Amino acid sequence: MDMLLVVVVIFYIVDMNKKNLWIIIFAVLVSFNISCNRIYNNPHDPQTSSNSWMPSNMELIVEDSSSVRIIWEQEESRIDGFILTNNNYINNAPITIGKNQTTYLDNSSFIIQNCGFDFNYTLKAYAGENQSDEIHYSNCANTFVSTISVSNIGSESAFFQGNVYSANSVDEKGFCWSTSSNPTINNDKVNLGSGAGGFSNQLDNLQQNTTYFIRAFATTSNNVYYGRELEFTTLEILLPTITTSNIANITTSTANCGGNLTSDGNSTQTIKGVCWSTSSNPTFSSNSTNEGAGIGQFNSSINNLSYSTKYYVRAYAQNEVGTAYGDQKSFTTSDLNPCGSNNCQSLNGFNTYVDKISSSSTAAWQIGTGYSASGLSLTQSCYGGYVEFTTPNSNTIKITFWTKASNAGYPNRTPIVTVDGIIYNTTMINGSNYDWMQLETDTFPSGNHTIKINFTHVSTYYNYYIDEIQFLCI
Repeated sequence: MDMLLVVVVIFYIVDMNKKNLWIIIFAVLVSFNISCNRIYNNPHDPQTSSNSWMPSNMELIVEDSSSVRIIWEQEESRIDGFILTNNNYINNAPITIGKNQTTYLDNSSFIIQNCGFDFNYTLKAYAGENQSDEIHYSNCANTFVSTISVSNIGSESAFFQGNVYSANSVDEKGFCWSTSSNPTINNDKVNLGSGAGGFSNQLDNLQQNTTYFIRAFATTSNNVYYGRELEFTTLEILLPTITTSNIANITTSTANCGGNLTSDGNSTQTIKGVCWSTSSNPTFSSNSTNEGAGIGQFNSSINNLSYSTKYYVRAYAQNEVGTAYGDQKSFTTSDLNPCGSNNCQSLNGFNTYVDKISSSSTAAWQIGTGYSASGLSLTQSCYGGYVEFTTPNSNTIKITFWTKASNAGYPNRTPIVTVDGIIYNTTMINGSNYDWMQLETDTFPSGNHTIKINFTHVSTYYNYYIDEIQFLCI
C-alpha cells in the first residue's frame, strides 16, 4: 500500500528591531511505501491455505471380516469437524465426524476385487464454510498390516500397537525399526507370533534422544507386508529435580526426612533418598538412604545419630546424568534423658568386691563421705575393687558418676567401666583430676545390662570413692 505524507512546518520569526513578523512555511513531501503482510493461518479465514490444516497420517485397520477402523491425526484444533467419504460407495452421503474424534468405525460391506479387498477413503477437515485439502487412503490386497500407534515414549523405551488382517495364513507378525526411514525385517525387529489380529510390544534398550522409524509387519508364505511408518524420538535424559521436605520426629538418635521427586529426568534408573552429615552440604557419598525409583513424595528414616548433635540433611536424586540435591535443612538431635539414679547411700543393689592385700585385711566397700551425700568408699589399704549393678531401664545407653581416687599430690586414677564385660571409655565432664570428677561413659547399646566400675589392681596408696550414679536413656 502506497501513502503520501505531507508535513507542513511553520516558523514564526520576529525581527525585534524592524518589528516585522515573518512567516516561513516549509512543506515537506515525503513519499514512502508501507508493506502490510498479513498472516493467514485460521481455518475459518477463506484466505488461509487449505493444505495447512488438513488431516495427516491416515491409516486403515481391518478389525474383522465386516468392519474397518480409520484413524488419523489432526494438528490444527480450530476446526469444526471432519468429512469422511467411502469412495467405494459414491452414492452414499459423506460422513460428518466431530472435531475431537480421530477414529471412525466403518461397517460397510467389503468390496472384493481381483487384487483382494479394496478400500478407498478420503478425509478432510472443515471450519465453517471452509474445507481443507483431502487426505487419501487406497489399498487393495488380501493382507492388511496396520501400525496403529507409538505411545509411552521414554528415554529408552516406547510402546507399540499393531494389527494384521489377512485372507491368507500369517506366519509371522511384529515390528521392525531403525534410525533410518522405511525399516524392514532386515533391521531390528521383534517377532510377536503368528496369525491375524492385534499385537503390541513394550520395546526397551533404545538410545536416549534418538529419532526412530517403526513399521508393523506381517509375513505370509511368499510375501512381506508393512504398515505405515511412524516416527518418534526418545526423550533426553536430564538431571532430576527434587526438593527436601521438613524434618520430623527428632529423637536422640533418629529423625525422619524425605523429599519430593518432581522430575526423574526422563530416566527409569533415577534413585532418590536423603543424605546427611555433621558438615554442611552433605552428599550422596556420605550417609544416605535409597528409596528406589519413582516420581513423587517419599520419606526416609535417619538412624544411628549421635545425641545433642547438629546435622545437615538434603534430599538427593541420581541418574545417568548426575546427582541433584534439594535445599539443605538442619536439625539437632535431642539430648539424653535421665532415666534413673543411684545416690550410693547404701549397698543395696550393688555387687561389691575388694582385692585385699592379705586375707586378714578388713578392707571393704562402705558408706563414706560422698560427693553430695553419703557415697560408697573403699578407704582401707587394698589393691582396689569394684562395684557392680544392673541398669534400671532397658533404654539406658550410658551412665555418668562422680568418683575420686585420692592420694595427696597425685592425680586421680580413672576406673575401668565395663558393660556386660565389654570395656567402654569414659570422659571427664565435670570436676577436677585432683578431686571429685564426673565421668561419662561412651554410648552403649540399649537394653538390660550389668555395669561394673572397677578399680582393681590400681594401687595400695589410693582411697577410692563413687557417688551419684546417673542413668541416661534415649
